[in-house]
Parts: sequence; structure tokens; C-alpha cells
Amino acid sequence: MIFFKAKFTKFKYMIKYLVTKTKSLLSSELTFKDHYHTVIKTFGEEKRDFYTFHLPENLVLELNTLINSLDETSIDDFSKKNPLKISTDFSKEIISKLILNNRYLNLGEDIKKYPALVELLNYCKKILEKELFSPFAFVGVRVWETYPKSSDFGPNAMHKDGFDPGHSKIMVYLNPLNDHFGKLKIEDMVIEQDQPSALWFKNSELNHSGVPGTKNKRRVIEITVMNTLKNISERDYLNFVLPHYHQDRHLLRPELIYENNDNKKYLSIGSGKNVDPKWICLDALLHPGITRFEFNETESFPLESRSIEIAYNSHNLEHLNEEVTKNIVKEVDRVLVKNGKFILKIPDFEKVKHAYINNDIKFFERFNFFDTKSISWSWENYKVEYSLLNITAMMFCGYWNKHYGDHFSNMVHRNEYAYHGPPRLPASEMDKIIRNNSPKNIAKYLSRIALSDKEFLAFNHQNAWSYEELKETVENNSCLKISEKSKKDIQKNYSFIPNINDSMKDWSMYLEFTKN
Repeated sequence: MIFFKAKFTKFKYMIKYLVTKTKSLLSSELTFKDHYHTVIKTFGEEKRDFYTFHLPENLVLELNTLINSLDETSIDDFSKKNPLKISTDFSKEIISKLILNNRYLNLGEDIKKYPALVELLNYCKKILEKELFSPFAFVGVRVWETYPKSSDFGPNAMHKDGFDPGHSKIMVYLNPLNDHFGKLKIEDMVIEQDQPSALWFKNSELNHSGVPGTKNKRRVIEITVMNTLKNISERDYLNFVLPHYHQDRHLLRPELIYENNDNKKYLSIGSGKNVDPKWICLDALLHPGITRFEFNETESFPLESRSIEIAYNSHNLEHLNEEVTKNIVKEVDRVLVKNGKFILKIPDFEKVKHAYINNDIKFFERFNFFDTKSISWSWENYKVEYSLLNITAMMFCGYWNKHYGDHFSNMVHRNEYAYHGPPRLPASEMDKIIRNNSPKNIAKYLSRIALSDKEFLAFNHQNAWSYEELKETVENNSCLKISEKSKKDIQKNYSFIPNINDSMKDWSMYLEFTKN
């Protein structure tokens, strides 16, 4: 009895140490070296250098089907880097050489699009949980094919990957490892397999290289593994698996893998980079503190029902179409607790319209013409006048064409064909639309005109509402009811919301809704 009591006490103190150490480590800047040292101290050190296992035939078939459908990575895509990850910085010359030897494939940004890849990760996790010494998470996956008889360059040259401590790799081969399809060399040992296989190994400690086949391409899925201090749920680690561009190595900081939304009661929808550790921040951006989420007509928020006390949306809905907006409202309704609050902040479109009708130049000057000067060079390409009329129209509906690039990622191409501005209409017709319609109908009409441009690429603003129109949209698609419309009171009562009183506050409309 004393023996079991002593064992239990030791186990209890070990758990307490682990929890305390994890909190301590994550409360300050943490290096991968320190993090891995704590992993070793807690769980011991991995003695083996590599481990090989086979793959189920049906999974191999699904993965091959997926890879056959993928597009080849362009040189421009090869140069992309995930800001949440440490990346290599290859020159264009090196990238060109790599592309000569290998066919790199583009997985994009959303792992959920690839059920076969998620199944592969789950299978590898199930196998390796029995074999590796500590908990772990997957933090990257990429795919390529090595051409037969290619040169000893890049992955075909002996090398160590030089990752920070606490990382390893799984190499998944969807063909046999033999002379025809190619092999893998680790130190002085050549790995051969008579069927599709996976191999986990210490990629930064062992010299290794791919061996090109003599007849066929060597098809590879590479998975980056990170040792962790606790088990990481699939929902959480899948946030980091993609995007994993071909120059990305692993996460920027070890603490990123532990970020999750457990016990958080505040939700920021379309947060941009305005993140706060107390808030769940949903956005499509790649940025620390953001839960990546693509807003569309059907996707549910990755949150439990009735789990949020306050939801906040600032200058986001006007960039989305009506069906996406309705889905967001429905999802807010789903995740809010009873009497939970939904705070909405959008441009005050009625104020903008009123200022235009009254030719109130000072209003537009006060707000720096809504930063339209920075894109007015593209208006000149199409002889669009830089006037109050077109600046006003831009607030209700603006778009860019395929020559412009992408405004939100700052990937802008200045050239004679680029355009980012309002739909192009005769001044008299544009004036009539703005004067004689509600904000919602102005945006609706102008969006149709924008979409008729054969070179249309993406919207900036595409939606607008008056107070009554927005109230109706929310209340008709949820159990939410307007509870406060005083801008001053909302700003005061919710001053703790990040950036609620930012530089856009004076030309914004604020509404508070309560869930019944």
C-alpha cells in the first residue's frame, strides 16, 4: 500500500511540475532549444534515429488520386512564405535549379480541402504515438516529385535540414523505394521498400538525400513533426499544417502550437491583425493569434454553440456579399449565450451619402478622402475622374481587376492596365443612383456593374446598409434584437474591445444586439 501511495505521489508531482513548467515557459519569449530541453526533462529523450512503417492500400490510392489533381507550383508561389513560420530564403537561381530536378505541387492554404491528407496525418499520429517518446504535433506538409535521373542538387544532395531542436520529419513515399522509383539514403544506409511506406527520422541530425529513380518519378509527401509538452488536438494543430510553402521549415515560435480558444468568451469576427489573447480572432489572414477561417455562405464557426458572451464585428461585413453576411449573423446567433451581445461597427453609409448630396468637402477632407488617393493612380488608367462622386461610389462598392494584384495582401502591381476603384459609369447615372437609393440598394446596383467588367478580380466594398437595413438583416436572420444604438454609449460600455475606438470611429455606425 505504501508503495502505491509513493508511486501516486510521484505521479501527482510530475503532473504538477509539467503544468507549472508549461505555464512558465509560455508566459515569456521561448526558444525552441529551451522548449525541447523541457520536453526531454519531462518525457526523456528519443533514442532511435528513424522508424519505418507501411501505409494502407486504400489510403495510398486516395493520396495518389489527390496528387494527380494538384497544380504545379509556379516560381512566384515557390517564393511565398508563411509569416507564422521560419523559412529558408532561396535565390531565384536556386529555385530555378530545384524546379529542374523536382516537380513541386501546390497544396494551397486549407487542409480541410484534402480529406486524404487529414486521414494520412491521423494514421501517422496513431502509429507514432506508440513509438515516439513525447507528445507531438504536425506543423507542416508539402508534396513534390523528383524526376528520374535528376542531378545531385537540393533534396538529392546529402544534407542535414538544420531545423531548430525538437523537430523531425516523416517522409511518405507513395511508390516502392527501389531502383525504378528512387530511394532514400540516410548516412551510409540506402533505404529500400517493396511497397509504399513512411519513414520518421531525425532530419536535422542525420545526413540524408533522395536517390532519383532510373525510370519513374519519386513521389513524396513530407510532414514536419514538432515535439510538444502536451497532446495537441487535431483541430488545433491542423491550423498550422497549411499553408506550408516550399521554403517554410517550422513554426516561428514554439508557443504558437499551444494557442487555442478554450475558455475564451469573446469573439472578434474578421479581426484583421487586431488580436488580443483574451479574444478568439477569426480571419483569413496568416498572423499570430488568429484562428484562420474563410467566411462563406455555409461554413460554421469552429466554436461550440452557446459558448460566447460577446461577439464583435468591425468594418468587415461591407466586404462580403449578402449571403455570407446572413451566414455570419446566423453563426453569431448560434455561438452566443442567452443575453449575449453582438456589437457591430460599419461605415456610416447614410452619413457618407448625406455629405455627398450636400457637397460637404470638409467631411471628406477630415477623413482623408477615405484613403482613396493611394489608389487614384489606377483611376487615371481608365480616365475615371478623382471626384467626390467617385469617392462616394467607392465607399459603397469598389473592386480591382486582374491586372492590379491584391489590395489586402499589399501585392499591388502598378501598370497601365491596373484598376482599383468604383464601377465605371457616366457621372449623371452614378449621381442618380446615389441620390435616389438606400445604401443597400446603391451597393447592390453598383456591385452588378462591377461584376460586368470582364477583367473583374475581387471586391473591396460590395455591401452597405442604413441603420434600418442593417437592423432588419440581423433580426430577420437570428434571434438577436437591437438593444442599443447610441454610438456614445456603445463606445463607452465596450471600451475594452480592441480598437473599438480607432481612427475610423468618427465615420462609423455602432449597433448593439442582444440574443433573446
